[in-house]
Order: sequence, then C-alpha cells, then structure tokens
Amino acid sequence: MKNLMGRFGMSVVLLGILFTAITALEPRAEAAEISAVTLASTQVTGGNPLKGTVRLTGPERGRLFIGLSSSNKAVAAVPMSIQIEPGATSAEFSITTSPVEEGPKPVSVVITASQKMKDGRTVTKSSTLTVLPPVLKEVGIVEQLLGPHGMPRCMSNMARPGGVSTIGCVILTGPAPSVKFDPSHPFHGIVVKLSSNNTAVGVPAAVTIPAGKSEQTFTISTHPVAASISAVISAQSNPSDTKQATLSVTPPALSSLVCNPNSVTGGNPAPCTVGLTGPAYVPGVRVALSSNNAIAKVPDHVMVVAERTVAGFTVTTIPVVNSTSVTITASFGGATKQATVTVIPPVLNSFGCNPTKVTGGDPVSCTVSLTGKVASGSVANVPLSSHNPAATVPASVPVPAGADSASVTAQTNKVTGRTYATLTASYGGVSKPVTLTIDPPPMPDLYINTINYYDTSGNGISNPQAGQAFQMCINVVNNGQAKAGSSTLRVDLYQSGFPQAQKIKTWDKPTPAINPGAGSAPDDPCIDVPALDSGYTYDFNIYVDVNNDVAESNENNNNRDVPFEF
Repeated sequence: MKNLMGRFGMSVVLLGILFTAITALEPRAEAAEISAVTLASTQVTGGNPLKGTVRLTGPERGRLFIGLSSSNKAVAAVPMSIQIEPGATSAEFSITTSPVEEGPKPVSVVITASQKMKDGRTVTKSSTLTVLPPVLKEVGIVEQLLGPHGMPRCMSNMARPGGVSTIGCVILTGPAPSVKFDPSHPFHGIVVKLSSNNTAVGVPAAVTIPAGKSEQTFTISTHPVAASISAVISAQSNPSDTKQATLSVTPPALSSLVCNPNSVTGGNPAPCTVGLTGPAYVPGVRVALSSNNAIAKVPDHVMVVAERTVAGFTVTTIPVVNSTSVTITASFGGATKQATVTVIPPVLNSFGCNPTKVTGGDPVSCTVSLTGKVASGSVANVPLSSHNPAATVPASVPVPAGADSASVTAQTNKVTGRTYATLTASYGGVSKPVTLTIDPPPMPDLYINTINYYDTSGNGISNPQAGQAFQMCINVVNNGQAKAGSSTLRVDLYQSGFPQAQKIKTWDKPTPAINPGAGSAPDDPCIDVPALDSGYTYDFNIYVDVNNDVAESNENNNNRDVPFEF
C-alpha cells in the first residue's frame, strides 16, 4: 500500500512540470487598446445632446475603464470615464452641450479618451467637436391640431379665415444662450425680427426667444377679406439667417345654422342664427335662406354685418293641426347648412278662475288658455271636469280657430259649511287644476251683550233692592256677517217655591234690525219690573229671537239666566 501511494505522488509532480512547460511555449495575447474616438457628428448646436464612441483595437478579455475629458467642460461635458465590457470592442458615451453665443469663430472642443497600459504607457485618442450657436430653423403658423408628440406643429404653409387672430411660431436649431444685457433688448435670449409682405396680415416687429428656450410664439392679426390672399411672413435672427412661411387668408365660409328652440307651437316664432368661420368683410355677408314648407316662412336672406361672425333671423310659423317638420336651409359661398324646425299644435297652457273663493250659489268665471292659436278651419274642444258637485262645469269649452283662449262659467251650489271643489281642464296631454273655496252665505249671530238697570226716575243702579220697582234694559249685539232682521226678545221671571219655581211674569219686547258688528242701542228692549218681595230667589230667563225669526250662524248663544236673591 505504501509503495502504491509513493508511485501516485510521483505521477502528479511529473504532470505539473509538463503543463508548465507547455504553457510557457504558448504566445501571450497583447492587451486591447484605444484605436479611435468617434462622434455622431462633428458639429452640434449648443444645447443639443450628442453621442460619442470609444473604439478598441480588438476585444479585451477583462473589463476596461477608459478615462474621458473635454477641453471645455462649460461648452461640452463628458463623463469622467466609461466601462467597456469583456469581449466588447467599443462603448458609447453622452456629450452634454450648452448654448453658445455667435462669435467670430466657432467654439471647438477636443474630446479625449485615455488608457493606462500595463507596460506604463498611456494611450490617448481625440476627436474635435465644433459647437455652433443656434440659428433660425423655421418660422410658421401653429397648427390647431396636435402633432405626433401631442404638441401643436409649426407649419410653413397654412390657411386661416380673415379677421381671425392666429398664432405664429419661430424655432431655433437649439436653445438660445444667455447673452449680455442689451438696453435695446432687456431680455436675455435671441431676438428674431418679423415682417409681412401684405398689409392684410400683421405681425409684431420682433419676438424674443428666452435663454434656454428654442422656440417662441407670436400673434398674427388678419383682416376680413372678400377673396383669398397670400402673405409671406419673414423671420430673421441675423442678416444671413432668414426663414419664411406663407399664410393664406380666406374669406369667411358658412359654418353653422342653429334654431333654438327647434320645436315651436304653430303661430309662434322660432329664432335662428347663422354662423361664419370668421368675421364678415365690408359691407357684410349676405346669406340666402329658404324653407321647404309654407307653414314655416323665412326671409330670403340675412345679412352678417362687417366684423361680426353671426346673424339672427326669425322663422314665422302658422297654427297647425298636426306636428310638421320643416327644413330651413342657409347658403353662402357654395356651402349649405340645414336645420329642422318642428311646428306643433297647441296644448293647454293655463286654466284659471276668478274669484277662487265664492259663496255657494254664485257663478265663477274661468278661462282656458292654449300655448298657441287654433288652426284655421278647426276647433279645440278642451274637456272640463269637477271632483265635487258643489261646483259644476260644462263637459268641454270650445276654443275657435284663430283664438288661443276661451271663457267658461262654473256654477257653485249652496253649502252648509266651507267646501273645496277642484276643477280640471285637459288638452293636448296637459292637465291644469284649479281649486275653488265655496263658503255658505253670510249669516247674523245675535247674543246678549250687557244688561243695565234703572230706577223709576231713570237713574242707573247696579243692584235693585227688595221692594224696589226698576227697569231692565238688554243690549243685543249681532256678531255675524249679515244683517239681522227685527225679532222678539222674551223675559220670563221665575220665583223660587216648593216643590218647584213658578213663572210669575213674561215680557215680549221687539228687537230692532241690527247690522253686522253693531248692537241694539239706543233702541235696547227694556222691561218694567215691579217691586219684588224679600225672602225669595228670583230668576230672569232672557231669550233673544225667541220666535226664530232670524236664521243665525249660531243658535246656541241666544239666552241668559240672571238670578236675584233678596
């Protein structure tokens, strides 16, 4: 076993020596080094990004770190280094540029890549980048629709209606730099001069693109025109940098015809409006009008006055029996717009009665009104009804042709207490109720107000004494709402006794007619009472309207008992 292990160890040593010898005979690969620095473009407008590439002589087995530098970091900045992955022969890096001013010479920046070799050498490669000041890229008119990136596009050729302001745009090749203060242009940036070759199109003298921005908008004003014209808008940031755009100014076109409301009751007008795409030119735009049905007439034209974009007109309708749709047409400059107006028959508008509070038995005047007049040759019969027999109405009331209302009489009946009756009129699917309050006729209400006593000399006394003759006068008041006719007042005198009191005397006295809220004075009924014996209790029972000659609203307050005890 020991001999076997010794032999195995010797074999391993021999194999290791053989591998080392073979390896030493193989040629060693050289490390890859920088072969070039290339730029996506050798020129760029300041403020725009750029890509650069570091290229190697061949693939490197390990990961390489290449140093980067810029001769002018304020104008073109690069990262401090980039990493080239194993097996790769190149790597990209980003160059960030800043806006530069226009000067006598372009700004040149040297971009350098450096690599430290194992043998101590430093390999460098460079490329020169020219950073340009921004120049005018384009001038145009802002498109109303959004472009592919969700932003309005600046178009070099557009058409707009005259009299409508539009938005122009100027775009640089890169962001504007921050320039030194200039008293004539207090804002930092680039000033672009503007002009138009047609007086119908106006632009500002100049527009300033602020520092850090590459575009700016401005307002273009136009005048209304009767025929299309073209204007060239020129923009200039320096004498050798001019761009142009063409704006076509077109006459207004018919854009709309609207009738609101678009459904009217025959005989009522329908207001309509025509609209143009832009203001009308002098002296105005004449829009032709027509209707396809005589039940809705329009004027032959409507004028849109100069500088205005809309004009109104009225559709005149006549009463109809059935709903009819009419097409209204407006025409101008080869364009046609249409609107539909529906002419409908009238329906019930209102139903009223006057007065609404009456005494039973009295008539009430009522009126039905329609939303429009009844068509020629027809009659609108409006059905009527009452939910309570205390008020009656005819089955219907006719509204004649050419009229929009009619009167009818509701007859009320006498009632014993306040009663409510609802009358209803219905026509064209519309119902209108009105409620009547029916009261019983006003009635008087007599009651005993005061009782006064007088001695035989006519002097007033408060309490008659035993053995003293006196006069009793009764004041009667009418507390009702109607006049009470003359009546009879009765006084019964009772004397106490056993087993019951005995009536010893009766007086009947006339009571005069009494107005509502008034009393019988100075004609109060009076009775002469003889001297009464002491030792008894006497009771005067007084009755107003003892014979019920007067119908009263309250028959339960007509008597009073007045006791005396001597």
